[in-house]
Amino acid sequence: MPPKRFTVGRSVVVATFLATLLLAAASVGAGPVGRPAEPAAAPARVPAAGPGDPQPGSPAPPAAAGAHLEPVLQEHGLLRQARRSRPGAPAVASATVGPPTAESPPPEPSGIPPRAAAPSPAPAPLSPAPAPPAPGREDPAPSLPRDRLLVLGYYTEDWDGDTRSLESLRRAGTRVDLVASFQFRVTAGGELAGRAYPRLTDRARRSRTPVLALFHNYAGSGFDRGIARSILATAEARERSARAVAWTVREGGFAGVNIDLENIPPSLRGAFTDYVRRIAAHLRPDGYLVTISAPAKLGDERQNGWTGAFDYRALAPLVDLFVVMAYDQHLPGGPAGPIAAPDWVEAVIRYARSQIPAEKILLGVPQYAYDWIEGTTQGRGLSVPGAHGLAEKSGAPVLWDEGAGSGLFRYTDPEGRRRVVYVEDRRGLEQKLVLARKYGLRGVAIWRLGLEDPGIWPLIDGYRR
Repeated sequence: MPPKRFTVGRSVVVATFLATLLLAAASVGAGPVGRPAEPAAAPARVPAAGPGDPQPGSPAPPAAAGAHLEPVLQEHGLLRQARRSRPGAPAVASATVGPPTAESPPPEPSGIPPRAAAPSPAPAPLSPAPAPPAPGREDPAPSLPRDRLLVLGYYTEDWDGDTRSLESLRRAGTRVDLVASFQFRVTAGGELAGRAYPRLTDRARRSRTPVLALFHNYAGSGFDRGIARSILATAEARERSARAVAWTVREGGFAGVNIDLENIPPSLRGAFTDYVRRIAAHLRPDGYLVTISAPAKLGDERQNGWTGAFDYRALAPLVDLFVVMAYDQHLPGGPAGPIAAPDWVEAVIRYARSQIPAEKILLGVPQYAYDWIEGTTQGRGLSVPGAHGLAEKSGAPVLWDEGAGSGLFRYTDPEGRRRVVYVEDRRGLEQKLVLARKYGLRGVAIWRLGLEDPGIWPLIDGYRR
């Protein structure tokens, strides 16, 4: 692979402006939580946010078909410039991108359910070129630090105007080395649907922070197994989708890609590995980063409905960084319990290290809370500040549960029901940072920016020296 460096040039600015123009040209009108061991279908999301953690309104209906890209480029005098900055790009790249919804969030937005993607304004897919552009990208992927703990942050915008991840990124400053933008949904046809995040692009340009285009199969209330099956079923479908991913990364000015497909049928294990291999073949030779987000495993249960499709050992050589999502040990839909207990996380790390080089592993760490009705499987997600605010309002002390490795409190809700809350705050993160250092891992990946305990950033400083 060629040397990797990161320079945010004119191409990123142009790409963002073009995406914004497409959104404006389209006709007006028109998000992840945990994972049970053996889901028959896509898992449900946490049903509701807690006090101080509002849900945005329902997304608008899908947009009508939008305008073609070339006339828009010609009108704004950017076509020649875009072609120059992207050698080999197609002369016409059609796109029908729906506009974001214009709903306003409720007051005091402090958090939403963790692993919940944006409510998604249901945009139409970006149409890829028949083949990825020729090599020659101006802004190759970055050379990431190797002398300290690497920190990746997951970024989302859950409604138009949602700035929580952006504000978190600003607070973090140089402590975040790499951003994975939860921005694109893969369709059953293998294309990508998404919308522009101009605020993130502007921030990344000014701070010189590389951004990965994260694509996923989250739709409705869970990760869609049908979409995964459609894009992986045949070699032709895998190649079509791989080219769509490569085209989006190149044309969008991204540093690389994060592959976050979940709830894949275990029977498609080999097909998924081949899919990642195809994406890597399109991107890695030109210096783009290829990364993956994979569920935590304690062993290789090939028939497991959630983890069986992920062949750690076969996937490892194909990617630059391998995020092991070591969270959601317990989650709503199941009984109350720790989100990422230290002994469980350590077992996850030990298995991962037996399959993946430690220098590629990013330990996925949670920064959120779960709130259950005691004695049931009913629960919801909270941001860490939202959970702390709820505890204060309820007069409930947040205790430290050593076995769970997290904060814990109980309270009675307005309906008279007893509830129990597990909170993954800075104290829980410190235990996981100790484990990452103990096992020589490359770094950590935080789910997610905007839900975290603000106290984690000074803490991280001490583990990056």
